[in-house]
Amino acid sequence: PPPTPPPAGGGRPVAQTTSPPSYSPASPLPSSRPPPTPFASARVRPYDAEGRPEAGFEGWRTNSPVASFTWNVPPGKWKIFAVTEDWTYEGTHAECKGMKVKFRYPNPLRKDAIARYLEVNHEQYVRHLGNDLGRYFVSTFTDEPSIMSNWWRPMPYLTLPSAPGLAEAYRKRTGRDLLDDIPLISADGANSAECRIAFWDIAGQMTADAFFGTISDWCRVHGFRSGGHLMGEETFNFHASH
Repeated sequence: PPPTPPPAGGGRPVAQTTSPPSYSPASPLPSSRPPPTPFASARVRPYDAEGRPEAGFEGWRTNSPVASFTWNVPPGKWKIFAVTEDWTYEGTHAECKGMKVKFRYPNPLRKDAIARYLEVNHEQYVRHLGNDLGRYFVSTFTDEPSIMSNWWRPMPYLTLPSAPGLAEAYRKRTGRDLLDDIPLISADGANSAECRIAFWDIAGQMTADAFFGTISDWCRVHGFRSGGHLMGEETFNFHASH
């Protein structure tokens, strides 16, 4: 039977009754790795031994998975950094932790991804039990959300979180181009500490707003709490990268 409405004059804040969200069951779950994602983009730029970009090289970009670039190398020692933008899966704990169903993680820096997660999961409880979920539950439990910036097996490259608005927020805070500074965030060089602090602080705030904020607000409206366990929280060194 439908739940009995809470008594008038008090109790938890409860959402107004709404029609069930449009949602159809997903296609059969895959048992192997997710399908490959089309290549997004890449950028290449050389840096000297002190972590300073080569002044005469404006940066090379491509949207093609097969491309090359040329560079007249000045005297000195140089490192070439290639930065690509793509989905992560191989090498993450989603692949390596023995999960029977192989899915990529939703991006906790993106509010649209978390809104979709709430629609697929949380809203189904509203659909069957009504808006006042606090009558039945004390809290949600999200298990091991992660920004996927730490490998679980050796990989030939590093990874950093990404989301729409991150580069703009970085430029607003530092006055610098995030793509130019990724080598300074990933390796040691001039201004590395300043760049790392700014980058991870912005990524952390975006996660707080998009993931924790979105879920907590939803739970508060429906009369109960949001809880869970974060990936890598047991080890302090993993806090930023997970």
